[in-house]
Amino acid sequence: MTELTTQQEAFARSVAEGKSQAEAYRDAYPKARKWKASSVYSQASRMLDRPKIAARVESIKGELAKRSLWSREQSVDALKGIIAATDKGSDVVAAVRELNAMHGFNAPSKHEIAGAGGGPVRVIWEEDGKDG
Repeated sequence: MTELTTQQEAFARSVAEGKSQAEAYRDAYPKARKWKASSVYSQASRMLDRPKIAARVESIKGELAKRSLWSREQSVDALKGIIAATDKGSDVVAAVRELNAMHGFNAPSKHEIAGAGGGPVRVIWEEDGKDG
């Protein structure tokens, strides 16, 4: 595979790290900051259509995933280990509850915020001490 230019590498790294294609393109090619948005989007899209750049983005994503401290899969494995190894029912219940939350199995929760006596929330601005 042919080496990427410094700018192509910067673009690939920014995309792999989660920036939008357009933002990554502007960072890698500063002259593009003066372009119309549609031109930047077009060029960024073409850049990512190049096989060697797309492959580099995937490679960087893989490197970043290996360096992550704790993956979702590791969390699931740890909780499954607690469920299998514990003799405390409360630990099992807590682990299953956490797994359900991780996988989105819980019903959405609704939180209402109210001020004193159920009335509106009173905002006091720190700078002047006045009600907002």
